[in-house]
Amino acid sequence: MIATVTLNPALDKMLSLSSFKIGRLNRLDKLVTLPGGKGVNMAIMLKNLGQDVLAMGLIGDFTGEVIEDKLRSQGISIAFQHISGSSRTNVFISEPKRRSTEILAPGPTIRPEETDKFLVGYERSLSGYDVVVIGGSVPPGARESIYKEMVLLAKAKGLFTVLSAGGQCFANALEVAPDLVKPDVRNTPDVLGIDSATPAGRGKIAERLFSMGVSKVIIAFNGSSHAVYSADEAFEIIAPEHKIKNTVLADDAFLAGMVDALQRGRSLSEAAIWSMATEIAVSQEPEKRWAAPDEVSRYLSLVKRKDL
Repeated sequence: MIATVTLNPALDKMLSLSSFKIGRLNRLDKLVTLPGGKGVNMAIMLKNLGQDVLAMGLIGDFTGEVIEDKLRSQGISIAFQHISGSSRTNVFISEPKRRSTEILAPGPTIRPEETDKFLVGYERSLSGYDVVVIGGSVPPGARESIYKEMVLLAKAKGLFTVLSAGGQCFANALEVAPDLVKPDVRNTPDVLGIDSATPAGRGKIAERLFSMGVSKVIIAFNGSSHAVYSADEAFEIIAPEHKIKNTVLADDAFLAGMVDALQRGRSLSEAAIWSMATEIAVSQEPEKRWAAPDEVSRYLSLVKRKDL
């Protein structure tokens, strides 16, 4: 069973309109409101891939209640810690065949006692689970050791730990060697002082992470390609005939596919190919948040592996 953690969940408002004019009156063609945040996104995807999933994190006020209700309606177990602040709302503006605009809120300020209470519930909730996925942004007020503490608690219970994030909280958590690491390089390509934009740089990042005790590394590049590393393998996964239609969820979909496949005992190469097909299946529509296994299977032939 798989647990996901989202310290900064959100309600994502997906706005579609023919043309977005800054400083002018705009009328929407379509509005879709969905629960969001890395762990929330992955919980939805993993559930639809057939996994038993628990979604955890920090949540507050009416916005948080809506997020919980939407997850429950999809059959996802939840164990969120309620906080005094209000969970954030993000806005995504989509124009057909043109640009996409993202407006992301910082999230509520977290009190130290709220963090402490969450960690107690988090440790208790992990009992009986095999994998925990930790990632996404951290709300204001959360201490910089929070991800590190979470990884340590999970490893103490024997869970396979997955970390996908950026910033100082991410860097601190690397000190305790999560099992699988996927740095968030969308806005900051530099990881551990190394540029991830080149194959050589990505290889050096993987080597550095291996020296810290990490066993598997995934690094996204060129929009929809991924470099995958372990102690025994190094390869790239690409889909040259695929164009991403939903950039908001591409990285989350790839990681969800990876966790799903590894949990089912597939090899790293098989898991990476399944991950890329999952990303393609999820990204077919701007507001799509999941794909069933039969949908993923249709795109396996588009995926190519290139050894490094």
